[in-house]
Amino acid sequence: MFQHPQFHVIKNLVIKSFEPHFNKFVANTDITMDEVLLNQERFREVVFIRLCEFEYRPCIEYANDQVQKLMENCKEKHLSSRCNKIPMSMRAPLYGASIRHNNPTVFEFFYRKWLDEPIDVEKYRIWTGFSWSPNRTQIHRLLNDLTGKLANVEDLKTNVVEYSRYTTLDNHLLSFIVENLGKILKKFEDSAELLEYIYIAVTKAFISVEQLDLLDEMKELAPGIREGIKKKVIAMNEWRKIMGDYVAGNASLVLDSLNWSL
Repeated sequence: MFQHPQFHVIKNLVIKSFEPHFNKFVANTDITMDEVLLNQERFREVVFIRLCEFEYRPCIEYANDQVQKLMENCKEKHLSSRCNKIPMSMRAPLYGASIRHNNPTVFEFFYRKWLDEPIDVEKYRIWTGFSWSPNRTQIHRLLNDLTGKLANVEDLKTNVVEYSRYTTLDNHLLSFIVENLGKILKKFEDSAELLEYIYIAVTKAFISVEQLDLLDEMKELAPGIREGIKKKVIAMNEWRKIMGDYVAGNASLVLDSLNWSL
């Protein structure tokens, strides 16, 4: 949907719908986990993910403010320690928004913390934040670590899939795989399942049939599933064409009925 000509309508509807909840959650960030029902905690996470992802300025400013405090409070401590006052469900989107909309100093802070973090859950949250970065050099640096000195099949499977969830227009996982295909095939030649995970994660972010030509450049990764993936990309592209207008049209009707101007 990011490529749909009426995407701004959908984006505006999401912002208008989530804005009151954002204001409520920002005003109540001190509540403990025991005071928040599981579904409310998940909803809070979704609100921050979508609003920061759609560049809602108050969300980005809030993220930057919280991360600046975090950088001061946790300068010498792990982010899984008590120095981190950001509620757990909000960490990944706030990390991500701050990484995306800040100078390299923020990325370097989280990079150091990611390398040193002993708790897997927090390490995963930091990685999810990295997934928001539009910076090719940063993403390639992380992937170099994951396929080199930090190589671990299970971690790599998890991380490439997580990265693909937040890829919109810039698919830096794709460019990394194409440029380092020989190294990856040699390093993980006995891990066919991992290579399929990488292949699926890369193609998950395809937004047009024109990108199918790139499948040929990666055909050695997972030849057994190539045709199936190709059909899936074509089908998804057709679905976007058909459903995009319906979704945008319905969003416009809702905005008009509620008198929410664009």
